[in-house]
Amino acid sequence: MVTFLCIKCEIHDCTIAVCRFLEDMGIVPEGYTAILNEDKKLRIDNQYYLKNREVAINHNKIAEFVFTIKNISIDLGNDKINEIREKLQDV
Repeated sequence: MVTFLCIKCEIHDCTIAVCRFLEDMGIVPEGYTAILNEDKKLRIDNQYYLKNREVAINHNKIAEFVFTIKNISIDLGNDKINEIREKLQDV
């Protein structure tokens, strides 16, 4: 039986908190939380405050981010997934 770690976050603060949690566990590379935080700030400034801050799009970095997270999720074993779940329950 295969167990999957599935975390659906539609609230950016929750996504960032989970990313920070996984960074602290050494699962997600350091700096990914900072990337998400900065992207959130840019979105808020441009969407709500109409600051029209320029957003430099680096397609290679975006692809690297997505593929890294995808590979992490694929490589997690059942034991690690259960460990993550248990630690998340304590938070």
